[in-house]
Amino acid sequence: MNKNNKLNFVHDIEKAKSYLDKAGYKNGTNLPEITLDLRSSGSQALQQAEFVKNELNKIGVNIKIQTNTFSAFLRKAKEGKLDFWIDGWHLDYPDSENSLQLLSNRNHPPGINSTYYNNQKFENLLDQIKVTPNNEKKVKLMNEIEQIVQDDQVWTMLFYSRKFGLYNKRIKNFYPSPFVTNNIKYLEL
Repeated sequence: MNKNNKLNFVHDIEKAKSYLDKAGYKNGTNLPEITLDLRSSGSQALQQAEFVKNELNKIGVNIKIQTNTFSAFLRKAKEGKLDFWIDGWHLDYPDSENSLQLLSNRNHPPGINSTYYNNQKFENLLDQIKVTPNNEKKVKLMNEIEQIVQDDQVWTMLFYSRKFGLYNKRIKNFYPSPFVTNNIKYLEL
């Protein structure tokens, strides 16, 4: 991520209301209830959903929260049956392409692009990124594609997870990493 990039959205209730008004839904009037699908019924997911629901209610948008099992959520995503949802992604491998594939038009449902995002310039840059070695050219391409995704407002990042842990100095082979989730299997005493 380009550290100099600024998010292109702000929390502005009056501006949000003006967008609804322009769309013909002044104060949310005649706007159908929107279902917010969750991928669990855990307390953290419900708290996040309640926050989103309360914020959107301030501009007249009514949200129905729908909990799902993880497998049911994935099934809805593969069938293209998600309209509004909270999701997450953990990198499978430490390369930008791992996240960007989520937006490729080649991966529309039943693939993993449940947003149905489609931007040909994005696709062209993604093709270049896949074959470009890790160098300055790749960084430039990444900055360009990041700007496209931000300008198109494909996703809104609500939060970033953080993990903390304590370990004893007798433990060997412990390498905390945001990319590896199975690091316990390598531990030694």
